[in-house]
Amino acid sequence: MEEINLTIQEILNQIEQNHNVQILLAVESGSRVWGFHSENSDYDIRFIYKHPKNHYLSLYEPRDTIETMKQDKLLDFSGWDLRKTLKLMYKGNPALFEWIYSPIIYKCDANFITVLKDLSKRYFQLVPMIYHYLHMAKGNYKQYFKNRTDNEGILKKYLYVIRPLLICRWLEIEKSIPPIKFDELFPYIDKTISPFVYDLIEKKKGGDEMSKCLQIPELNIWIENTITHFEYNTKQFHQYDRKQNIKHLQKSFIEILDEYEQN
Repeated sequence: MEEINLTIQEILNQIEQNHNVQILLAVESGSRVWGFHSENSDYDIRFIYKHPKNHYLSLYEPRDTIETMKQDKLLDFSGWDLRKTLKLMYKGNPALFEWIYSPIIYKCDANFITVLKDLSKRYFQLVPMIYHYLHMAKGNYKQYFKNRTDNEGILKKYLYVIRPLLICRWLEIEKSIPPIKFDELFPYIDKTISPFVYDLIEKKKGGDEMSKCLQIPELNIWIENTITHFEYNTKQFHQYDRKQNIKHLQKSFIEILDEYEQN
């Protein structure tokens, strides 16, 4: 693990040099953060970077993402420019929120993450986040389990259906930014299906990344019922969302650029 961390740091440094950017935050995303990665799971490194201030004075907006794969696709790097990041913050982008609250951090500027967390609380939107995770669950369930004739599915995809549905439950009950780690969602699992979920997690941790499993009728029923519930009950939560003015993001954008230009 220490060797991998050193390699990740070296690649982040290379990205900064090759693209003339400063990485303000780099974290792990995906199953290694959620807590059910397999031994051969890849590393999903996500980062936020900024260019020198003059870069943002261009008449045309240049490319605002950086992506690269290393070590036979074991290391997957994907980053967003600061301006893109703040635009996505305005929309309450759930992926960005997962980056901000990731417990596995490779690089972090303390002032920057404080600003991001403050903004995330201001721009958190309940309904768009529920729709995001509901769409994720529906897509994985339809593709890997529903209407299959062989009665098999990819084991990890069960967890990729269950986790977003549990996040929907968290959002429905707590109405706040959801946790990243899967075990923090355990209290929201129905007792009737919890043994199946715990068993899937153990098998996923101890198996191959693409291990197959037989479908579990009890889980399928719970998944379909939960999807139906959120399809028909999400609109009631619109009252909790308030459209925020973009001025706070504009102010933060300028302050961040000024702060790091002086350093």
